[in-house]
Amino acid sequence: MGINLSRLDDGKEWTCNNSLWNFILDTALAYDWTPSGTYKIDPDTENEDSSWDKSDYRSNNGQLVTENDVENLINSLNKSVTENSFNEIENNIIRDFIKFVKPEETIYSFEIY
Repeated sequence: MGINLSRLDDGKEWTCNNSLWNFILDTALAYDWTPSGTYKIDPDTENEDSSWDKSDYRSNNGQLVTENDVENLINSLNKSVTENSFNEIENNIIRDFIKFVKPEETIYSFEIY
């Protein structure tokens, strides 16, 4: 099973396995990321699904991550790379994810599916 991310603005996708996604999330958490919570849109009403578990970043159920949350996630991941806490492969994985959500100056929110 894998995780697919799709940028909301342009639909560009990034795919990884669950272990890699958990590594990214766990690294960010270890470097002071405080998740603000995901949200999900009910396809029938097109409103936010009030029953959604906002703490769920690890499943692939179509939840959305906001730009502000992504910015905080990037900051924590950049801190981990700056402190050279990981090997070259792990640092490259983190850098690739950051390039996906922030290819230049724009930070993209994304869907996890």
